[in-house]
Amino acid sequence: MSSRLVKQIAEWAKSRHTRPVVVYMKSGRSFEGNLGTIDVPNGTVEIQVKDGISHKHWTVLVGTESIEAVSPRWEKAA
Repeated sequence: MSSRLVKQIAEWAKSRHTRPVVVYMKSGRSFEGNLGTIDVPNGTVEIQVKDGISHKHWTVLVGTESIEAVSPRWEKAA
């Protein structure tokens, strides 16, 4: 189900320059940033996250099987 959810969010965001999302993990952790590359065959998703303390950007690579929910942060997706 997580792969299907991630593909659906990616389809909604296809024409957008930035794709801000919040990704909630089954472990209870969440990541807020821009949705990056989605590799469905390998089951991975990249999220570009900005560190609130150092203000540096870094990339989170998560497996789709560990994603609980994805919440888009743009108007038309809601």
